Amino acid sequence: MATERLDLTPEVLFGAAAPAAPARRRRGTGWLFASAGLVVVVAAVLVAHALAPGPAQPPATLTAFSVPQRTTDVLDPDDASRLVVQPGTTRLLVRTPDGNHYAALSVSGDLCLLRVPDGDVPSEVCVHDRVGADITIGGNGDGGGGQVRLVADGAPAPSAAEGWRPAGPNVWLRG
Repeated sequence: MATERLDLTPEVLFGAAAPAAPARRRRGTGWLFASAGLVVVVAAVLVAHALAPGPAQPPATLTAFSVPQRTTDVLDPDDASRLVVQPGTTRLLVRTPDGNHYAALSVSGDLCLLRVPDGDVPSEVCVHDRVGADITIGGNGDGGGGQVRLVADGAPAPSAAEGWRPAGPNVWLRG
C-alpha cells in the first residue's frame, strides 16, 4: 500500500488563520526598560537612606537643666497651655524687656527656647535636642526687639563682633 504525503497543515484543513509573526521589537527598548528599572532602584535606595534614622546623638547639655526646677522656673498655667512643652522641664534663663525666657523640652523631646512677655502670647522655637544645639528667638519676624540665643554645650559661642553678649550660662543677648 502506498501512502501519499499531503502537504496540508491543520490551518488549511480547519480554516484557521496562520498565527501572526511576532512583532518586532524596536532596537534599544530592552535597554530603555533596564535603565528605567535601574533609576527606580537607585531612587528607592536614596529615599530609604534619607528616611532611615541616623545614629542617636546625645542630648544637649545646659547648665539650667543640671538643677531641679524651682518656683521661678514654673510657667503660669495659661502660658503653659499655649505651648507644646513638658511643664516640668521649664527653666528660667533670663529676663529682658521683651519678657521672660525659658529653656524647656517639647512633648516630642525637642529642645525649646520660650519667650513669655508680660500680658502677651508666649512664643517658642524648638530644635532637635542634641549636643551643640543652637536656638535664637526674637528680633526679626516675631515682633520682639531683642534676641535671645540658647547655645548648648558643644556649639560655638556667638560672635561679639555680631553684637552678642553673654547673659548667663548657655545664654546670649543681642539688640
